[in-house]
Amino acid sequence: MTATQWALLSVALLAGAATPGASLALIISTATKYGRAAGVIQGLAHGIGIGFYALLVSTGISSVLFASERAFQILQFGGCLLLIYLGGKMIRGGWQSRQQKDIGLALDSIGSDIGSSTWAHASKGFLIVFLNPKIALFFFAVFSQFLQPGQSLLLQWSMASLAGAIDALWYLSMAVLVSIPKVNKTLNQLSWQLDILWGSVLIAIAGALAFAI
Repeated sequence: MTATQWALLSVALLAGAATPGASLALIISTATKYGRAAGVIQGLAHGIGIGFYALLVSTGISSVLFASERAFQILQFGGCLLLIYLGGKMIRGGWQSRQQKDIGLALDSIGSDIGSSTWAHASKGFLIVFLNPKIALFFFAVFSQFLQPGQSLLLQWSMASLAGAIDALWYLSMAVLVSIPKVNKTLNQLSWQLDILWGSVLIAIAGALAFAI
């Protein structure tokens, strides 16, 4: 992969990590209620879960590569369409919630009765990844654009590790930032703008990748 491809992959992964949703709500709530350390632990566990998920998806796509080049081209175009769909959905959601000033902090039922121990926070961060089928679709859309026949297992591991690292760093940053009252307030006020921004980024990346194909 070229440096440009790595840069595009990083931006796409960051856009996915930054998408407001259940994971962001969970970590914001944890950091607010139990403190910065709990949010950091949960963010790390979330990143580990993303890394494992990304590896499973990348190796699964690679098996198609070696079977049929035409099938992989279909996967690539399908991935572009999926990125456009996900980006459009983000923009629509951001537009619909443009008048909301608070990020909804309603948590998923995952671990709702678990205590506030370190293991509990880590478990929630990890499980919320594997119980969200949208994550598999996202990685399919992204990785199908960057994997090519003949690429090594090391490259697949590197891509998966990059996904986990970017995700963990994003949520660690969120856990730290929401501990600052002024930042928390600003993020809430800009939530819909950020949603539209990252949705637009995903669509732009999909267009660039489709043109390259």
